[in-house]
Amino acid sequence: MTTAGLFYPICYGICMTACIAGEIVLPPHGAPLLETCMVFCPAGCVVACVSSETTIIKLQPENQMSIIVPINEIVPGDQVRTIAENGTMIWTTITHNILSKDNINITFIDIEFDEVDAILRVTPEHGLIIITKNGIKMIKQTRFIRVGEIMQTMSGTAKIHSLKYSFAKEKYTVVTNAGTILASNIHITTICGWEIDQTEVPFESTIQNWKIRH
Repeated sequence: MTTAGLFYPICYGICMTACIAGEIVLPPHGAPLLETCMVFCPAGCVVACVSSETTIIKLQPENQMSIIVPINEIVPGDQVRTIAENGTMIWTTITHNILSKDNINITFIDIEFDEVDAILRVTPEHGLIIITKNGIKMIKQTRFIRVGEIMQTMSGTAKIHSLKYSFAKEKYTVVTNAGTILASNIHITTICGWEIDQTEVPFESTIQNWKIRH
């Protein structure tokens, strides 16, 4: 199975539709729009993913209690914790959770925090939610984040203490209808890398546009 996994055709179809409609900011190009989109979308759909060590807060339907489970136990239809655009804690529905395996190593970036005793392990393309010094939320691909930046947790905020590369043979592509999730207690997006078409994009408008397309 490729690093894009089973989620690839879903991402590719959405990307091509948005690209042809002019909803994606493309790099400078001299080729016709369709040809450019056919090059851009396959690269962009090496989708953002999390590692198998990731934990998720899930709602148990039988007793309405929350429980922390490994990501491999999450299935479409599950209710999981995330944080809404206004900062309140909410439940959101899992729409996809797809395991991808590869014969070669999949690259991850391990993120450690000063205030959280956990490691967030995500692919370099994954969209992370950073809180600026002015309190504004922005989305950045993991490869662009820096030590010292602030992210939101279930109980507050946490400063990034260290970043390092790691490798594994499998990853999970998890998507919610809110476009975000609490992964190992850290608030992150669940959107494809191609939808973050700059070094950083505003959180609220990007999520709202994502919801319209999905």
